Amino acid sequence: MGERNFRVNDSIEIGYQAPNAESGLIGVVSEIFLPTKLKDLVNFPDVTLVEVADTGTYRGQFTPNVAGVWQIISHKADGTGKVTKSFSVGSHNVHTVGELVLAVNTAVGVVSDKVDDTTTAITTVDEKADTINTKIDALSVAVGNHVTPPMAF
Repeated sequence: MGERNFRVNDSIEIGYQAPNAESGLIGVVSEIFLPTKLKDLVNFPDVTLVEVADTGTYRGQFTPNVAGVWQIISHKADGTGKVTKSFSVGSHNVHTVGELVLAVNTAVGVVSDKVDDTTTAITTVDEKADTINTKIDALSVAVGNHVTPPMAF
């Protein structure tokens, strides 16, 4: 899988909508399955979800520690109402890639400005060289008109 939606070591929020928006449930949990498809109850115990107001929506979070596809199975305490969700985790997420692209675009803009400044400076030098060459040509003509060529023997 190429694109990663979440980043390793960043907290991921888990959401669960109980069937029929059932409110007041106790023991709503999310089971966490590592990319190996195994459970690690020591490092990733089931997450107890907490209801948001009286909406029947429950929330919790976990923090993945390796890249891969993590699977979460959320359900009521009695095991019913199961919902499965997968989270693609990698070294970058869409947000951090966007930040990197913005940084690159900014750097390209700075380089482009410097190229423009250099081009302007070169044009100025060329114009000054043309002015100097014109003055040298005029001086050569003036000097040539006042110098008598040596006589031949």
